[in-house]
Amino acid sequence: PLKCLIFDSFYDNYKGALSYIRVVEGTVKTGDEILFMATNKKFVVSELGYLEPGTTVPAEKLTAGEVGYIAASIKNVSDLHVGDTITTVENPAKEPLPGYKKANSMVYCGMYPLDGGDYENLKTALEKMHHEVYIVTANLDNNKFIYDEKNKIIYLPGIKTGIYETKLTGIYSTKAMRIIKTWNLDIIHSQTEFGIGYFSRIVAKKLNIPVVHTYHTLYEDYVHYVTHGHFNNLAKKLAIKVTKYYCEKKCDELIVPTDKIKDLFINKYDIKKTINVIPTGIDIDKFKLTPAMKKEIIKIKKKYDIKETNFIIGSVGRIAPEKSFDKLLYNIKDMIKYNDNIKVMLVGGGPDLDNLKELTKKLNLEKVVIFTDKVDYNLVPTYFNTFDVITSFSKTETQGLTIIEGLAA
Repeated sequence: PLKCLIFDSFYDNYKGALSYIRVVEGTVKTGDEILFMATNKKFVVSELGYLEPGTTVPAEKLTAGEVGYIAASIKNVSDLHVGDTITTVENPAKEPLPGYKKANSMVYCGMYPLDGGDYENLKTALEKMHHEVYIVTANLDNNKFIYDEKNKIIYLPGIKTGIYETKLTGIYSTKAMRIIKTWNLDIIHSQTEFGIGYFSRIVAKKLNIPVVHTYHTLYEDYVHYVTHGHFNNLAKKLAIKVTKYYCEKKCDELIVPTDKIKDLFINKYDIKKTINVIPTGIDIDKFKLTPAMKKEIIKIKKKYDIKETNFIIGSVGRIAPEKSFDKLLYNIKDMIKYNDNIKVMLVGGGPDLDNLKELTKKLNLEKVVIFTDKVDYNLVPTYFNTFDVITSFSKTETQGLTIIEGLAA
């Protein structure tokens, strides 16, 4: 009987989800009805073949000892389990190949992200890939230790950092450790270098499991929030050293969201570790224009006295000096000379909000620029769909998430 081991998967826009396989026993051909033994799902092989760098080469069949791919009009990668066994419906194997089990993953989120929806997106995506996901994060609402057993989330108390609404937790929690030991984890994914991030390294060492670390923020661009203009150069050097230490010495695998960060790590930070570039994903479905969203857009336009003839230039995110919204306003001052139907909508709050409002008055743009301040996280897709154009003058982006979200709207 056929036995194929799935060692990876990939989504092709034309062929659907592909299983990357090694044929251990038997032969698989185009047209065979196959069975995924872990899920008991059945599909018909539409194409198979060999893997070559950057491409696939179709073949008539794959036999024992060969490595290749199978396409079977599978719509979701979530239907494919790495480690699962593929056999045929006509002559099924009695037992799957040994070793398959569902992965238990743990995500440590410290000062990042600010919005609960961000780590929920990550949790949902990992669960679609059949991971059992547990989260340890900072409690932004109060200073209590909370274990949400139903959603498998530990909230740790911390102190306010003064940087937006972030909190810095301690580097160890006895309560959390007792709970974590019961989770039977396989891997840890850390999202921060401080507080909870350091805790994740302690847990990994105690449990003897690997740590994958994703680096999000160029701290050298944000030291002014801590130094308030004093010793900035020294603080930037320290930020680079801390980053290098954590990313080189304190994780088993390193992920960055863009080639920009990879190049910076290699050329400026001199990080020698292998750097994996994996862009941060978003839930595209949330940005689809629905009838309900259209009604919300009408409400937003009415609230801010926006006419259908207005051309809306928008931006969503923190209102902070490093985002360079002042440059946007100076450009708008020139643009309205040629088009007086322009409206600018800045969605979000932050430390530079009052300064930008003053600049708006100075430039006589009060009837042009709209400041919404913070909005409900669930309304963000609606605001993106309200805009005609999205804009960004930010100098510190590592991911460009707002641009991706704008393109999805």
